[in-house]
Amino acid sequence: MSPEQAANLLRDEYFRAEIDKLRQQQIDLILNSSEQDIDARENAYRMIKCLSSVVNHFQSIVDTAEIKRKRLKIF
Repeated sequence: MSPEQAANLLRDEYFRAEIDKLRQQQIDLILNSSEQDIDARENAYRMIKCLSSVVNHFQSIVDTAEIKRKRLKIF
């Protein structure tokens, strides 16, 4: 994926809204789980971390390209 594609994806309102919706579903699952449902909370937590990892992956593509671009300007 190119840095431009990653940046476009991160700026896309639909993509961001869907990621936020998925994250909120997992948060709701944690908040509404019973005290004994430890596995469900742990799985929800892992899903939240996974969603963050996906977004961070795309952000790192953009950031790496920006760092390379700035490095080339210096030299």
